[in-house]
Amino acid sequence: VVQGELSLAQATQQAAQTTLTQSQGASQAAQTIRMAVHRSTAEEIERVTELLQRTNQFNTTLERFSSTEIHDLVLAGSVWTLTVTDKFVNYGMVGVAVVEDTTIRIVALSCRVIGLRVGGPFVATVLRRAGVAGKQPRGSIVIGPRNEPARTLYAEIGFVQHVSREGWY
Repeated sequence: VVQGELSLAQATQQAAQTTLTQSQGASQAAQTIRMAVHRSTAEEIERVTELLQRTNQFNTTLERFSSTEIHDLVLAGSVWTLTVTDKFVNYGMVGVAVVEDTTIRIVALSCRVIGLRVGGPFVATVLRRAGVAGKQPRGSIVIGPRNEPARTLYAEIGFVQHVSREGWY
């Protein structure tokens, strides 16, 4: 359930620019972060599998997928990837989202980019490009011992927690 289209629209517009500017460190120098978001391809299955199997800190559902299941999801067009670069570093493919119909099944980001705050813009971009941004998309958070950084993802981009389904937004 989305808390008003304005919040999601703002997040989508920010993400659509694929350039974020934020202050970093004591120097407060501006840092430009570039995001590339696209549907995953068969050539990326190995890296997608690695991210979904090994990511714990920024993992919304902690679900583990078999390589066959990942292969099928990629071929179905349900897997989206995030590549991040900044002025100094090419972080490579650091994010995966699986979206089926209007349900965000999982979002996982490498710990290398947690501090860059790219999760919200990544999800907003995926929802827009998948054509579900205005169709009340939903996602869930499964609380685990190490995934605290992922727990506020949906609230940060305007989703409201579902009243009768714990962990669903």
